[in-house]
Amino acid sequence: MLFRSLRAGILGCVTSAGSTDFTGGAGIPATAETYTPGTAIVVGHATVTPITLTGMTAGGGTVQTATAVIGVNTATWTPSIAVVIPAGAIAATYSATITHSVS
Repeated sequence: MLFRSLRAGILGCVTSAGSTDFTGGAGIPATAETYTPGTAIVVGHATVTPITLTGMTAGGGTVQTATAVIGVNTATWTPSIAVVIPAGAIAATYSATITHSVS
């Protein structure tokens, strides 16, 4: 994930992630997913704090917060996504869409 703030200000921000349910097979709910953002690599001046999101939803939840921001900044991280496969799931191709937003 790459986030670049060109606002050149001092306001922090929050990055959220959400997911659709998995389609295919018998389906798997998004709440079976855990999003672990890992530590962000920051270029510029900001403190970026990761927050593990257990039980994703389409509405999303906070996965990183940026505070102590000064000027133009970039933060990158590589999240880990884990999915608990329910008992009785069938072998199939499954797909879901994960989205990120910044506010």
